[in-house]
Amino acid sequence: MYTKVEEIVNDVIVEEGKTSENDFLRYFKLALNGLKELNFDVGGGIRTIELKVSSNTLTVDLPADYVDYTMIGVYGLNGDVHPLGLRSRRSLISTAANSTSVSDDELEPPFEQYTQKYGIGGGNNANGYYRIDYENNVIQFTSDLSGKKIILEYISNNLVHPKFGEVMVHIYAEEALRSYIYWKSISRKRNLPPSEKLAARSEYYNNKRLARARMLKFTKSEALQTIRKAFKQAPKI
Repeated sequence: MYTKVEEIVNDVIVEEGKTSENDFLRYFKLALNGLKELNFDVGGGIRTIELKVSSNTLTVDLPADYVDYTMIGVYGLNGDVHPLGLRSRRSLISTAANSTSVSDDELEPPFEQYTQKYGIGGGNNANGYYRIDYENNVIQFTSDLSGKKIILEYISNNLVHPKFGEVMVHIYAEEALRSYIYWKSISRKRNLPPSEKLAARSEYYNNKRLARARMLKFTKSEALQTIRKAFKQAPKI
């Protein structure tokens, strides 16, 4: 269901008669810019994955297709998922034996309302705590979670495959990305008529609309229902 962006770029530069490494790098940069734009405009869905917390850094890497999270937790003895506590402004040095109370003003604004109601914020959390470090693209955890598996439920852009070391695009958005690369590659060429540039731009936007129609099976209302269900079913701590 995914295609390597490198393969798409190679196809485009062959069609354009480009062969040098500099050409590849220039077109690959255009492709990455195109991915960013498509990520904003083409919908995604919910994914759930297991990640192991590093014993050295107490972190896990955010997936390549990550947009935002809906739940972060650990498995309980009966197989249920128990949510971790959110800590945003304090050091994450703690252990399960001496879990530190987290005040409401340490919670990030979107989650303040869930502090007592859903058991994911303030008070003591025997399961441990996490913090999203967007600057380093990781999730940090308290020391009691060292080496353990955590469950990350997150909103995916569904465009970039979360495979380490490779940039891949969903096949539904492949033609839109090809169209973007071509459009941007000719947009500043003075020897081409404006009509050709306009045609390339129109083709991109048409392909983007088609990609959006195919990808938006997971609507905003469905995403909200999933998030609410996750909070509702979360064990209260």
